[in-house]
Amino acid sequence: MAITRYTLGTLEALKTALEATGLFNDTQYDDDTTPTNVLCYDEDDHLIFEATSNSFKAYKSGGTYISCGGSSYGVPTYLYTFSTQAAVIHLGNAKANASTCIVMGKTNTGTVGFAFPRTVGATSVNADVSTMSVAAWDDPDDMTSLLTISGSTPMEGNSTEIVHIPMHGAYGEPEYIEDAFFIPMAQSGMRSLMQEIVDSDGKSYLTNGWVAVLDGGES
Repeated sequence: MAITRYTLGTLEALKTALEATGLFNDTQYDDDTTPTNVLCYDEDDHLIFEATSNSFKAYKSGGTYISCGGSSYGVPTYLYTFSTQAAVIHLGNAKANASTCIVMGKTNTGTVGFAFPRTVGATSVNADVSTMSVAAWDDPDDMTSLLTISGSTPMEGNSTEIVHIPMHGAYGEPEYIEDAFFIPMAQSGMRSLMQEIVDSDGKSYLTNGWVAVLDGGES
């Protein structure tokens, strides 16, 4: 299955690409704000995702949210869509690490889940992508723990382990993005580069070495 890449650079291009993901029931401009925002709603008209030219928010049902960006280092450059129900926004400019990205996709509970880089910085690879904040509409407000993908010394090996990206589901009710994964163990040298990999079953993924999104087949 083909991975489609949308080139961003304007708010109009971002809105068009977000619509192409198929994850949102409605996508609108909020012209009452400065700067203008793009607002994305689910099928129940809940605002679940908000984007400007360089900042992003994903909302929980109680009104809390996770966020990232807000500086010249978090400019969206590309958006990737897949044959599965998931998408990736690549962030960066000349000063930002090339592997920083936002992951979004349908969860096993039917909501849209989001995984944001903890920070979007100019120099430190690990500060940008080794930990992520996660959110979905039905997540508890008081759950704010971070997803730690690797420490300052990455766990590397000759094989790569992928694990579903979890949300903050209720106790005893696991919630995760169905077609998106984090990589606690990676092959040496595969990180910090957006690339396509194929597993032993012939399934294709887009990855930056920290997270991976499935393209085609079942997760």
